[in-house]
This record gives sequence, C-alpha cells and structure tokens, in this order.
Amino acid sequence: MSAVLEAIEIWCKYPRSPGPVLKGVSLRIEEGEFVGIVGPNGSGKTTLLRALSGTLKPFKGSVLLDGRDIYKMSPKEIARRIGVVSQDSYFSFPFTAFEVVLMGRSPYLKRFEWEKERDKEMARKALALTDALHLASRRIDELSGGERQRVMIARAIAQETKVLLLDEPGSSLDINHQVELYELLLLLNEAEGKTVVMISHDINMASRYCKRIIVMDEGRVRISGAPDEVIREEVLEEVYDVDLFVHQNPVTGTPEITVLSGSAPGKAGLKGKVHVICGGGSGEPLIRRLLVEGYEVTAGVLNRGDTDHTAAVSLGIEVVEELPFSPISSKSISSCKELIRRADVVIVSRLPFGWGNVANLELAREAKRLGKDVIVIGGIEGRDYTSDGSAAAIYSELLEMGARKVDTIHEALELLRKGEGDVEEA
Repeated sequence: MSAVLEAIEIWCKYPRSPGPVLKGVSLRIEEGEFVGIVGPNGSGKTTLLRALSGTLKPFKGSVLLDGRDIYKMSPKEIARRIGVVSQDSYFSFPFTAFEVVLMGRSPYLKRFEWEKERDKEMARKALALTDALHLASRRIDELSGGERQRVMIARAIAQETKVLLLDEPGSSLDINHQVELYELLLLLNEAEGKTVVMISHDINMASRYCKRIIVMDEGRVRISGAPDEVIREEVLEEVYDVDLFVHQNPVTGTPEITVLSGSAPGKAGLKGKVHVICGGGSGEPLIRRLLVEGYEVTAGVLNRGDTDHTAAVSLGIEVVEELPFSPISSKSISSCKELIRRADVVIVSRLPFGWGNVANLELAREAKRLGKDVIVIGGIEGRDYTSDGSAAAIYSELLEMGARKVDTIHEALELLRKGEGDVEEA
C-alpha cells in the first residue's frame, strides 16, 4: 500500500505554549487504513490531527499528502482529499443543519457557483447516514451537542474525500449513536475504501473498530500496531498512570481494558519508604503512582525549577534541592544520603546524566553499598552525557552489585509489590 498521509519528524507548537507539543513525530497512514489515535490529555493527539489536516504547520519536519507537501497545496486541493471533523467548529451565522452539510460540497464548486441537485442529494444522503435527516431544517445553534456532532460528521461525509480525520467523533453521542457512528465509519472504510483516522478516548471502542492503534504520550508516538499488539497493561498503565486489566471481549474477540480500583493509599502490603532519583520530568509519574499506592516518598537531588522538583514540592514530599542549573554540592549529597539511609528502596528513573548530576548515580551506587534495594528504570544508552562515559560505568557497576533493571514504571511497581523473594535479579 502507498502512504496517503505521512508525517516526517514533525515538531509543532502554539504561540503561547512553553515548548513543543509534538516532538519529532513520524508516522505513515496507508491508503484504506482505519487508524485510532489514543493517549492521555495533553499528549498531542489533536495537535497531530491539525498538522495532518494542513491547519497547523510544523516548525520542523514535513507532512505529505499523496506524496506532496500539504503546506504547498491550496485549501481547496486539501478539502477535496481530506474531510475533517474537529471539536471546535463554530458558526457566526445560524445556518440550518442542511446548509452546514451542504458546505461540504464547496470544494467542488467554482467561484460564485450555486450547488447543483447532486450536491443537495449528497447532503441529504449524508444526513440520513448519520441519523440527522430530521434535523435538516433546524438551526445549528439550536441543536444539542450530540445532534450538532452528527451534523458535522455528515458534512465531512458529504465532502466525498478519500480521507476522514475525526477528533473525538463520539464524544457527545449517546451509546446508540456511538455504535451507529463507528459502524458507519467501518462501512465507509471497508465498502468505499476511505482512509479513516480517528482520535478516541474510548480505548475499548478503538480496539473494536480500528485496524491499527497509535498511542501518543508527551508529544511522541509511544507505540503503534494492531490492537492486540498495543493494548497491553505494561504500556497503558504507564501512559495513563492507572492500574488496569486487559482481557479479551468474549463476543468480539478484541482486547478490552478494565480500570481497577484497588490502588488506594494504604492498601495492605504496599507501604514502605522509597527514595526516587529523577529529573527533567522523568520522575513525576512515578512519584504520583507511589503516593497513590501508599508509599512514603522522598526525592533528590533536584534543581529548583526542574519539572520533577516542582511536582515533588506540589505533592508535599521531602526533597533535597540544589540551586537552578547548579552542579550537585557536597552538602546536598550528604542530605540525600540521609534520605537514602531511611528508605527501603531506591528507584532511579529514566533521566539523562551529565557532569552536573552524575553524583545522583553515585548516590544510587552508595545506596547499594548500604544494602538497599535499588531499581533502575531503562538502560543507559543515549543518556550518558559525560565526556568519558562515567555515567555508563557507574550504571554497569550498579547492575553488577545487584541493582535490578526494569523497562517501565509498571515493572518497577510490580517489583515493589512482589518483594525481594519473588523477583530475580537483573
């Protein structure tokens, strides 16, 4: 198959955003695919859809539509190929629902040309397909959220494009219309060969209908693949920061998730003292999960202003801090050693190490010398910014001393739950 849409290392931001929202995203949408995009709030899903639709130009990278730079194409050219259903459609004039759907035919009209009978037929058919024909004469500003959403989907269908991009199309719909919508999208995909790309917060519905699922996390593509390749506990628990159980739907055969409620603070067998070595935002989700599960948490050494420092202070945990952009001092090292002595377990998050903070890795080594259980998340590859490989050497020594390596926060929590006796050393 050929790629109908392709993003190549795109970086996107908004004028008032503190940093990039999309960070080097690359993906291919093949012709005839039905793709679901999932991920937590703020992960970049809507921004990605805007970039793919030609409405938000990346400041780096490129978006190709049928092999052409989409940002060198005219709006009419794009509108003949891509139909978009966004979350923020606004009309300054009280058009009727029929008139709104008829707007989907405008890419095919010449300047000052009126709609022909076929255009009107297409609009009526689209309204009927979305169970909105009875709304045709109603004003768009008088419709409920669900009714309005069905009209907007009808407009995209009337546009007769080979690609449909939809941002949470079922968000305002009742369960009956949600199922009807997904069945309609599946029909358009399978019977008419339309390429469908859909953002969804409903992972179970995405799993049931989409052939491929893309998981977004912190402005990047975390994983992409068939539902049974993507919907896995170890992936989704870390991305969504929630305990869940993945099982197979006995009717559809597709994987489904059930969010578990057994992660309340104070749960039996989960209490203990954990010291977290982190930085640059790598520790925030871990610290939150530890607190939710009932652990007493400390952190450091962290520079003031660091994302993890801000989170630690906001969450009210004890933290050893250093001045902004300053290397770790002997005083901070001494204070951190005291926290480590009080801890049962030390966890090293997936943070980069340079000369300014390699002392944190040395503190983890010291913890192991003190007989503490040390867990390191992720390998050192790509995270050693010391000029002589000092961080990599200390990391290797840590593992030789018995520190246990895991790949995800989920796995680190599993080690804590199982305890020393049930887990093999790395």
